[in-house]
Amino acid sequence: MRKESRGLPGEIQVSAHVRKLLKDQFLFVERGAVELKGKGEMLAYLMKGRY
Repeated sequence: MRKESRGLPGEIQVSAHVRKLLKDQFLFVERGAVELKGKGEMLAYLMKGRY
């Protein structure tokens, strides 16, 4: 399964890399690890809004 298929309805899910790039502009909540096909576990965050 890819990251998009592990998302939650109505939520924006991003990787730790994207969170790092945008952490000064947006508020994120850690979702935890999600399993990705061909990649293994990835730490995911939910984007909650702008600062």
